[in-house]
Amino acid sequence: MVERLTNRRTTKDGKYIYNLKTNPPKQPGICDVTGEELVQRKDDTEAVVRSRMEVFNSTMNEVLEYYSEANKLVKVDADQSMQVVYDAIIKKIEQ
Repeated sequence: MVERLTNRRTTKDGKYIYNLKTNPPKQPGICDVTGEELVQRKDDTEAVVRSRMEVFNSTMNEVLEYYSEANKLVKVDADQSMQVVYDAIIKKIEQ
């Protein structure tokens, strides 16, 4: 998660999103669609991401337990390209 978010780059309006590792732009630092410079969000630094993960982990246990007990929790490997993750989610939903 840390690697994915710290490698995220977007257009200033956030409309177009890239990842330097899994979905890089054709020209480094430049949006393929608009040609504008890509930026890193201020909250995509390692320290901020780790802090957000701590908050998430401390508050989500009850939610995960609830859906797990209801047999509604599905897991996918999100350390892949967006298309692979999307396809895995759709496959789980259709099962």
